[in-house]
Amino acid sequence: MKVKLSISLGVLLLTCLIIAPFIHEMVHIFTFNSLSGNYFADIAVSSSVYGSFKVLSPMNLFEYIVLLSGGVASSLILGALFIHLGRKKVSYISTNFGIGFLLNPSLSMLTKNDISTLFSFIGLNYLSILIGVCILGVCLFEFNYSTKIMMAHNQNIAAA
Repeated sequence: MKVKLSISLGVLLLTCLIIAPFIHEMVHIFTFNSLSGNYFADIAVSSSVYGSFKVLSPMNLFEYIVLLSGGVASSLILGALFIHLGRKKVSYISTNFGIGFLLNPSLSMLTKNDISTLFSFIGLNYLSILIGVCILGVCLFEFNYSTKIMMAHNQNIAAA
């Protein structure tokens, strides 16, 4: 049980701290390249969870909104997909991949990030924090669910 819990937490942390931010920044790059080949950007992924994106040429508001929302949308979509697959296949590992993808943007929504910048355009900066707390609640609920799956699986193996 302890080994499976360690693996489960390792998958969650690996996804949250490395895989999700990397994919997030790659989606920004893909979105940026698909908008127009005439724009330039300086993209740096630091050693922490977050990366930075500095646009060096002008963009219109629509392009800026699409660019900012792409990374977070990819994390949310991948998180929901892995959680769905984890529930369908009864796999705590897949569920923890999903939690990691959701946990990364939910924690960043509590600070200044892409989504808070988007909401600042319409004067609703606090909405980012509210959404982050809601997603964090989903993460805790799903982690509890995945832990129960793992414990039930261990009980079935011990009974057999």
